[in-house]
Formats: sequence, structure tokens, C-alpha cells
Amino acid sequence: MSKCIFCGNETGGTAFCQSCGAKVEGALIEQAAPVEEQVETPEVITPERIDPQENAIPGNFYRPQAATGLLTANIIVLVFSVVMCFHTIGVTILAMIFSIIGIVNASKVKSSTSEFEAQHRKSTATVMLILGLIVLFAGILVYIVLKLLKVVAENIFEGIFGF
Repeated sequence: MSKCIFCGNETGGTAFCQSCGAKVEGALIEQAAPVEEQVETPEVITPERIDPQENAIPGNFYRPQAATGLLTANIIVLVFSVVMCFHTIGVTILAMIFSIIGIVNASKVKSSTSEFEAQHRKSTATVMLILGLIVLFAGILVYIVLKLLKVVAENIFEGIFGF
């Protein structure tokens, strides 16, 4: 049986190779005798024989992480900002938005596919936590100022009108 010189498969005696479709007129190679193939047994690799530095590819050994501390802190900021929202004339609504963004990013750290993405999500959650805390602190200051104004106004009206 003859073989195609382009792909090496048997042509079957036709003018075109049945595997690659190349024209094989006059390009037939006669094979004298079939060659027996030797079956090689695969080398068994035991854990002692594996060198991790030999096959190390950057990003090949990424293990997903979790950011439970950031998630918990952002949830706490969200709860406090919701509680304070009605007492601060809505100042802490911005803290709610920041903490929700932080919660979403902190919860997606575990499903990250690379170290870069995990670090980006952690840093975003951290920035949103800090911004949420700043706005929550500003809301607490507004709450204290409103309470002081209420006490002062009651004392002034009590002195004027004698309530």
C-alpha cells in the first residue's frame, strides 16, 4: 500500500489522499513492510519526583481566597447607616451606597479567577469601607448637632414662651 508524502496516511491507490485531499499522482511512496510499533509504558511520576519549580507557570497555582473581614465590616457599616438614616436627614444614604458596593466586591473575592482580580476586589472593598465609615461618622456628627440644636431651641422657646 502506498502513503501520501504530505500527511503520511495510506492513499488507498487513488489519485487524491483520502485524509488530506492532496493530489498524489506520481508522489506515491511504496512501503516495503509494515513497521511494528513499540508500545512504551508511561513513566509513573510519584510526588517525590515532581519538582514544582520545573513546571511552575505564573498564575498556575492560584487558590481562591475569602475576604470575610471586609464583608463583615461593610455589613456593619450598612446596618449602622440604615439605622442612622432617619436621624441624620438622609446624610448616611451615601454610606449605604458605599457599603453595598463594598459588600458586593468583598463577596466576589472568593470567585476571583486570578490573584490580580482578588487584590483589585479587596482594595475596592477596603476603599468603600473607608468611605462608608467617613460618611457614617459625618452622619453621627449631624445627628449630634441636630440634637444640640433641638435642646437649645427648646431652652430658648421655654424662656420666651414659658412652656
